[in-house]
Amino acid sequence: MDDDLQQRVLACDPDANPGHTRTPIDHFVRWIRDAQDSLVELETYGAPPIIVTHRRELFEESVRVAMAFRDAGRPQFAPSDEDGPIVVVDPPRDNVFHSGDPDDVLAVAFVADGLVLQFPSALAHLTHDDIAIQPFGTADLACSQGGGARLLFRLGGPKHAVYDSRERRWLDNLEAFPDVHVSSLVSLSTQLVSLSTGEVATLPGTRCGEAMDFVLSPDGRWLWTRMTPEADDFGVLEVEVGAPRFNPWRDRVKALADRDLEDWHDPSTRAVVMHGTTPRFFHAGVVMQDATETARLAPGASAAAFDEGGEQLALVDGTDLVVARLHESGSIVERTTRDLSELFSQIRVNRNIAIS
Repeated sequence: MDDDLQQRVLACDPDANPGHTRTPIDHFVRWIRDAQDSLVELETYGAPPIIVTHRRELFEESVRVAMAFRDAGRPQFAPSDEDGPIVVVDPPRDNVFHSGDPDDVLAVAFVADGLVLQFPSALAHLTHDDIAIQPFGTADLACSQGGGARLLFRLGGPKHAVYDSRERRWLDNLEAFPDVHVSSLVSLSTQLVSLSTGEVATLPGTRCGEAMDFVLSPDGRWLWTRMTPEADDFGVLEVEVGAPRFNPWRDRVKALADRDLEDWHDPSTRAVVMHGTTPRFFHAGVVMQDATETARLAPGASAAAFDEGGEQLALVDGTDLVVARLHESGSIVERTTRDLSELFSQIRVNRNIAIS
C-alpha cells in the first residue's frame, strides 16, 4: 500500500487523534485499520502471493471509497457498468442458490390485507380467509410501500420485481419507492443503487473488501448490520446517506484490541424499524425500543419483520406464525398465533412437483 493511503488512514483514525471530532466515517476507519492488520498478517505468515495481492487491491479500494465518503460527507454515485434499473414482470420461478429445505422461510412482510412469506421457490400471500401460493425464485426482499401495498424485490444486478399485494400481480414500474436502495449482495462490497438513474455508490466496507450482511427496515431506509453486539461499531445506518445513526449495543461494544473480529457475524434473526423517531429492534427473541428491552418472544424465530410503522411484529417460529401488536412503550399488547403446518406441506408438495 502506498504511503499516501497509509497517511490518510492514520489522519482519520479517531484512536490516533484524541482531539478529533467524531464523524460517521470513524466507524468505517476502525474496520479499515483492522483490514490493514489482517493484510500485514497475511504477508508476515507467507500467504500465497496471489492471495496477498488480491487482498491488497481490495483493501486499497476500501480506503479510497472511505476517504471519498469522508471528503464528500455522503456516498458518491457514479454510472454503473450494468443497464438498469430493469423491472421484471415475470420473476424467476426457482432458487438456484438455496441448498436448504423448500419450506425455509426466507422473509416475512406485512402487506395491505395480511402477510407475505417468501420461501426459496415460492411466495405465499396470507390473508385472514385464504392463502395464495405462486412460484417465485432467487430474490431479496428490499422494502414495502404504502402500508405493504407494494413489495420491491432485488433479483440480482439491475433487475427488480414489484409485487402489488392488493391486485396480486407483478407491476412494470418502480413508482412510489424511495430512490436510493441497497443493491443485491452479489459483489464483494455493499452498494447503493439509484432506482431513477441506475447509478451506484459503494459503502465503505466493514472488512477488507467484504460486503456487510444486514437486515433492512420495511421501508428500506434503515440498514442494521448483522454483527455480534460486542463487535458492532455500526448499528443502524441511514441508507440514503450511508451513515450510522443508532446502535442498540452502544454500551456493549468492546475496544478494538479486546475483541475477536474473526467472529463478528451474528446469524440471529433480527428486524429493525423506525417508530416515529425512535428505533425498534428485534434480536434473538428480544424486542427493544432504542437500547431498552421491552418484551421477549419466539427466541427461535427463523424470520421476523415489523410493519412499516413499527406497530406490529411478525415472526415465524417453527410452524407457528406469531403476530404481536406493540404498545407505544414497545411492550406487547396482543399476540396471535397461526399454524403454518398445512402451508409448509403444500410448499413441499409444490416443490416436489416442480422438480419431478
